[in-house]
Amino acid sequence: MITGTYYVIYSTNSVFKIIDNFYCRLKERWGSFIVEEFDVKDEKYLELFFAKDEKMNCYHDENGFKLDANGEGCFLILGRLMDAMNLDIIVKKQVHGQNSSTTEVYDSKLIGNNLWEYTLVLPDVIEENPFCEFIIDSLISSIENL
Repeated sequence: MITGTYYVIYSTNSVFKIIDNFYCRLKERWGSFIVEEFDVKDEKYLELFFAKDEKMNCYHDENGFKLDANGEGCFLILGRLMDAMNLDIIVKKQVHGQNSSTTEVYDSKLIGNNLWEYTLVLPDVIEENPFCEFIIDSLISSIENL
């Protein structure tokens, strides 16, 4: 099992279409970085591992997805096309265009075809770490602003 904190995002936008925009956002923070690409499968799956530099990569080899002394760490993005999806979900917030509203939590069902599932593995929770918050915000922005 992979260490770290998991977040999942669903979108109609392909990981292959949004990733260059995400790279640009990450360059704003890190300048250069290491990205390792794993398991590209028929334009339906992409796994990307990110490290700021070789020092961070070595730290990850010893510690897994953990924050380093600078409050940053390696992270992973897995994007896969879901041909058919049927999820039971809990809704906490609704967003329609530019409008969003917090609502009482309620159970719901999401059924769809050809949706992309993005699994993001971060070294900490987004509520407690500015770096992790930056990464998830950058991924969401890249997906939304395609």
